[in-house]
Amino acid sequence: MRQVIGVIAVGLFLGTAAEAQLQGRVVGSGRELIDVLVSLERETGQIVHQTFTSSRGTFRVEGVSLFSVSNNNPYYLVIREEGFKPYRRRLQQLDFRGGGVVFTIFLEPEETRTVSSAGDDPSVDVRQLQAAIPESAFREYTSAGEAAADGDFERAAQRLERAVELAPDYYDAWIDLGGQYDRLGRHDDAKAAYIEADGVNPAGALAPLNLGALYYQQGERERAAGDADAFGSFYVAEEWLRQAIERNPTGAEARFLLGAALYRMDRLAEAEGSLTDAIALDDDSTDARVMLINVYVRQNRYDAALSEAVAFLDANPDAPERDAIGRVMSQLEAALGR
Repeated sequence: MRQVIGVIAVGLFLGTAAEAQLQGRVVGSGRELIDVLVSLERETGQIVHQTFTSSRGTFRVEGVSLFSVSNNNPYYLVIREEGFKPYRRRLQQLDFRGGGVVFTIFLEPEETRTVSSAGDDPSVDVRQLQAAIPESAFREYTSAGEAAADGDFERAAQRLERAVELAPDYYDAWIDLGGQYDRLGRHDDAKAAYIEADGVNPAGALAPLNLGALYYQQGERERAAGDADAFGSFYVAEEWLRQAIERNPTGAEARFLLGAALYRMDRLAEAEGSLTDAIALDDDSTDARVMLINVYVRQNRYDAALSEAVAFLDANPDAPERDAIGRVMSQLEAALGR
């Protein structure tokens, strides 16, 4: 009997008891930072591993020894990026938990002074260029980043709440506040924060992108619970994600999420188009490639699914999804009688 795969989740904690992987993202000035060098170092400064952040600001470090993490030869995560203060953090076993992004690193700008919040969105409304952010609000924003780096998301949210109270037009703070609310499971508050951000900067792409992601995640939770409202959540996600794409046509993340939402609504031809666009914009978009395999399987296009799986493994031989993709390939080959 032919077996159809579902969406393959990308795990962030993989490996044996002796070794693990670490994954996170780097944020500075309210946006994900790309091509940032992330180093794993010993206490002596010896470099063990280096990698660069992707086009979505994410990074992954592999082969971490949990024994070293918890004993006398610890690892440190180090970032030295021009325009930001150096970052150095001793790793703990808590940093290797799964089920989502392990942690987000907030880099602090080198100078903490009064700033103009033009926002680092690809599109910026004129009002943002005119919005001078007071020093007091910027201090709260910086303090929130430090709290988040320490894993204290509650305190980070409180500091950001204070920042937007002091500066209601502080776009970056509204965006980050939505992110902290999301980490705390306060999804409705996160939506409200992103809507505020969208009102401050109606030309920006980050707010609709994050709203689309929230509604997509809500749809996934509802679908898993057998809730009939899931379709409606995916539809709302589509609306926000199309806005994000209109404002930033080169954004691969929005196209991936749109493709995923369309897949859930069984609009497979549209999903395929959006996912192939995402891959064209970001060839490292592993999530989009995995989702595209699902689309091809749902369409009974097993040859296309197998070709995409082979291409995925050729491009990502060390990907954590390797074993899962390999099993899918075996199923596809069996379905094709090979």
